[in-house]
Amino acid sequence: MALRMRNGYWHYRFKYKGQEYTGNTDLAATEQNNKAAQAIEVAAWKALKSGKMPASQMETITFRDAMARFLPSAKAHYRSKPNSYKRIKTSLSSAEVFFDKLPVTAIDAAKADEYKTWRATEHEVKDVTIRHDLHALSKFF
Repeated sequence: MALRMRNGYWHYRFKYKGQEYTGNTDLAATEQNNKAAQAIEVAAWKALKSGKMPASQMETITFRDAMARFLPSAKAHYRSKPNSYKRIKTSLSSAEVFFDKLPVTAIDAAKADEYKTWRATEHEVKDVTIRHDLHALSKFF
């Protein structure tokens, strides 16, 4: 078992029955918190050993909030190709309206199909525009 500092917090990582488990202790990575972080790590290991699976800490985020996180990284990624970034940003603006407050985890192939139909019927855009929109959506995911 091992503790490590990540983004200013203590994180634990250990293997159990060949499977790796990691987690954030939510404690600042200071020497004063080291013992408490070790105790959290041991408690997680004991809970796993006793048959309790660790609780999923997956963050639920809306499409709109995820877009706000994605666009700055896309801008940095496409800094040598600014027109590509502009195309992705423009294409995703309609997706932002359609998916809005829907959790990102709820967007599946059926929702993407609904989006495609919405773009074709409501906005009457050309097929090439829909392809660009779907391409931008795939870059997002």
